[in-house]
Amino acid sequence: MSTVHLPTDLSPYEGLCLELVDHLLHQHPDGAILYIDLEDEPGPWRYHAALLLDGLVYDAWFPEVRLPPEEYVAEVFGEGVVWEVNPGSEDQ
Repeated sequence: MSTVHLPTDLSPYEGLCLELVDHLLHQHPDGAILYIDLEDEPGPWRYHAALLLDGLVYDAWFPEVRLPPEEYVAEVFGEGVVWEVNPGSEDQ
């Protein structure tokens, strides 16, 4: 199992979760992108993205939650939120 080092200072990535995931994918090319559609959900975000690696979600905004994708989405965003897994970036 890979070790993922998530940044604790998220100020360079404020509003840029997908850019952070892309950065992490360069360190973990066998990972994938967990994309959560929040367009119809209350709150400030329209979407959220996190790294999916070895079957677990790694998210710097919710570092204490380390679960498989379906459980992660339900725990962090609630039941019924739409999500999908996309392969890593093509420019790795």
